[in-house]
Amino acid sequence: MTNTFKSLRLANEARQAEWDSGDQISFAFRGNELAGEVGEALEHAVRALLLSIATGKACNIVKKLERENMGLAGSTSTKGQLAEELADIAICTDLIAMHAGINLQSAITGKFNATSEKVGLQTRLDLSTSSEVVASRMSLEQWIEQRLRNLQAAIPKDKETGQ
Repeated sequence: MTNTFKSLRLANEARQAEWDSGDQISFAFRGNELAGEVGEALEHAVRALLLSIATGKACNIVKKLERENMGLAGSTSTKGQLAEELADIAICTDLIAMHAGINLQSAITGKFNATSEKVGLQTRLDLSTSSEVVASRMSLEQWIEQRLRNLQAAIPKDKETGQ
């Protein structure tokens, strides 16, 4: 995961905890949210058709996974298949941005922060440096603890001792 996506993930997690403290957002909601965002993208460029095809495939996989979670009969999919489709969406999105001359990193940062501002949330995304995002509501001490945990998790373990 690149620093951009690590930072985006940390900011998304912080903003999600702030916005949906009751943890009500479902997998199905996220699939529909994605489809809605793609619908908005279609308003702006015909090239987004490639993105909508990939998104449609991803949404179909989300539907199958949700159906399986609910115990309903029907074909199934895997998280691996969903990961592949989401990767296709990220790649297509970047290609569309490249074609249109859009700095995707700036666009993601601007949109994320504008949404936080619009709905009155404190979490902001800063991709202007290589460091990971620090949510404004997180204390420096909390950020350092989180950073240490992330670094410790990234250190390879010795195969013999497990340390």
